Amino acid sequence: MTKHADRREVVIEKIVAGGAGLARTDEGVVLVPRTAPGERVAVEIERDGSPKRARLLSVLEPSPDRVEADCAIVESCGGCALLHLSPKAQRGAREAIVREALPPTLRATEIEHHDATPPRGRTRVRWHAKTLGRGRLLLGYRAAGSRAIVDLARCPAIDQRLERALEDARAILAGADGQGEVSAALGAHGLSALAIEWTGSLPARAFAESEARVSSGRLAGVAIALEGAKTPALIGDARAFSTAIDGAPLVTPPFGFAQASEVGDAALVRLVLTRAAAAGKRVLELFSGSGNFTVALAREAASVVAIESSEPAARAARANLEARALANVKLTEGDADAIRPPAGFDVVVLDPPRAGARGACAAIAQKPPARVVYVSCDAATLGRDLGALLAAGLRVASLDAVDLFPGTSHVEVVATLVRS
Repeated sequence: MTKHADRREVVIEKIVAGGAGLARTDEGVVLVPRTAPGERVAVEIERDGSPKRARLLSVLEPSPDRVEADCAIVESCGGCALLHLSPKAQRGAREAIVREALPPTLRATEIEHHDATPPRGRTRVRWHAKTLGRGRLLLGYRAAGSRAIVDLARCPAIDQRLERALEDARAILAGADGQGEVSAALGAHGLSALAIEWTGSLPARAFAESEARVSSGRLAGVAIALEGAKTPALIGDARAFSTAIDGAPLVTPPFGFAQASEVGDAALVRLVLTRAAAAGKRVLELFSGSGNFTVALAREAASVVAIESSEPAARAARANLEARALANVKLTEGDADAIRPPAGFDVVVLDPPRAGARGACAAIAQKPPARVVYVSCDAATLGRDLGALLAAGLRVASLDAVDLFPGTSHVEVVATLVRS
C-alpha cells in the first residue's frame, strides 16, 4: 500500500474528462483510471489532493464493455485512457463528457458522430523527455495522473514511420542533460520530421547526429530549440506536410499546431466546410493557424479574413494560399480573442486552443452574423463560450462530435449556430 492511502471498494458512476472513472465515497469524489461505468473495483485512495485519485487494484465486477487493450504499457501510460473500453463504449463516454459540459438547455440536443482517425492513424505526436544521469534517457508519454514519464518502445496508435522517429530522437538526445519535448510529424517526401524543445544542455554530437540522419534520407529534418536561444537550429526541412482535401500539400512550421491525424484533419475540414455553407459568403476565420480551414473556405467563399497570432503559422498559411493562387484571403497577424465586434461578415469560423475564445465570443455576441461554426478541442470551454452566443440570440443548429483521438477521452466538437 502506498503512503497515506486508503484501501476500499467503490462503484464507478461515470467517465469524466481526462478518462478516469468517477466514484463517490463518504469523503467525496474519487477518480479511478482504467475503469468503466457500473464496475465495482478495489482501489487505494490517496488521502491528499482534490478530487482524490486512486490506484486500481482489481476489477471485482467488470463491465461488459471492458476489452483487452492492444498495448504493452496500457496500465502505466496516460496516453490512451479509454483503451480498455470497446469502441462503442468509448464513444458513449466521450458523448457524456460533452453533454455534461454543455449549457443545460443544450444537453438533450442530438449529437452526430463522425469516425475520423483509423488504426495507427496518428501522424503527429508529442513525447516528453528527461535525462536521469549515466546516459539514461526517458522518452515517452506521461503516466496516468502523473508528471512521470513512461519510457516508450512502440505505440500502436501512431503511424509506424513515427515509431522509427522515436529511435531517431533517442539517438539525437544520447548524452544530453536536462529535459524537454519532442514533436514528430510526417514531413517532406513522407519522411519524419522532429522538433525538439530542450532545457539543459545538448552535446555537439546531437547536431551531428541530426545532420547524419537527414543526409542519409532517414529524416526529412530536425528543428532544435534550446532554452535561451533566439532562434531554433534547423537541419534539413523540419516542416510537417499533410495532404489537404484539395489533394495539394499543406505545410505546418516546426513547433506549430496541427491535428494529430492527417485523415482526421481532412474529415474535420470537410465537416466544417459543410456546416459553414460559405459559398459566395463573406467569412471571418479566427485562430486560423497554418490554414487548414482557410484554404478550403477560400475556394467557396466570396472573401475570407483570417486572423492568427503566431507569426510562423501565419507565414505557413500565406505559403499554403500562394501555392494554390488563392487571392481572396486577407490574412492578419493578431490576437483573435481580442477582436472588435465582427460587422460585415456572413459567417464566422473559429478554432481556438484549449483555453477557448471567451473574448472572441463576447465580441461576436455584440454583432452576431448569420452563422457561427465553433470548432472545439475542449468541451468545458466550449460550454462556457456557447453561453454568450446563445444569450445573443443565436441558436444551435447542429452539434458534431469528431473522433480524432480513438482510445482517449478527447473529442473534437463542432457547434454550428445560426441567427434566430
